[in-house]
Amino acid sequence: MTVNTLQARKLRVTVTIGADSNAADATTYVWTENRMRVNVSAGGGRFNAARIEIYGIGIDAINAISRQWLTPLMIRPQDTVRVDVWTGAQFVPFFFGTITWAAPKGSSMPAVPLVMEASAASSLAQSAPAPYSASGTVKLTDALAAILGTSGYTLIAAANLPQYTLTNPRASGSTLDQVEALLAGFPDIAHDYNLLQLRLRPVGAPLFGDVVTVGPAAGMQGSPDYSTSGVEFNTLFDPRITLGTPLQLETVFAYAQSAQWTVAVLEHVLEANVFNGEWLTRVFAQGVPNADGSGTAAAT
Repeated sequence: MTVNTLQARKLRVTVTIGADSNAADATTYVWTENRMRVNVSAGGGRFNAARIEIYGIGIDAINAISRQWLTPLMIRPQDTVRVDVWTGAQFVPFFFGTITWAAPKGSSMPAVPLVMEASAASSLAQSAPAPYSASGTVKLTDALAAILGTSGYTLIAAANLPQYTLTNPRASGSTLDQVEALLAGFPDIAHDYNLLQLRLRPVGAPLFGDVVTVGPAAGMQGSPDYSTSGVEFNTLFDPRITLGTPLQLETVFAYAQSAQWTVAVLEHVLEANVFNGEWLTRVFAQGVPNADGSGTAAAT
């Protein structure tokens, strides 16, 4: 996907409030012209999370969507929010998750936004599948795919992910509990949840081979900050930058220019229909180790 970072800043937020027993009765709300603030962060706890503020919506929609954090029976997999971003030619998926909390922000009167928080993995935590078990030797990826089953999530694995196996695996609890239980035995696998995908890659290695170039011409803001653990920088929003994205930095510093970097933590901050609003991606990236495990590999 080719992205021009210097183009119109547009978001489309779609909220679906599912019915209790009949999906045909679900209510869908779509906003594109409202003033909106979207903050999506990933890394660390690896659960892709979003905070969304939307101004100028009706009280009926606010009442239908609002709920309290961790109130019993109020976090439902069928209550979802989707954020699409404009690439210059079309809207493309950016975030999808289950609404975990929503309420109006009355303290900002007279402009009262609806504030929502959502998690890309929450629906997996709300499910109650049968315990997973298998006899003999099973590939880790096959076991995870079986656990995901009909959850709507698919498994994406990096091409260089080792073919790990399990012997007589057992797991119980929610779908999320079972996935995390199996992956707990493989600390050298990095995983995250994004757009209804469980994504696996070796720790410190990229998920895909498509390198995203970041530099002044592509919208980098200011200069990168280097440390013994990696590099931090801000750049104009680029939807291609996700956890595990390989990066090439355009800089006068030869070390950083020639190194390979992989996104480890990121935060997208998007403000649509806001005067002088932010449209940034904050990135912390780590160097890809050499084949012998030392240093940082030179880019090819």
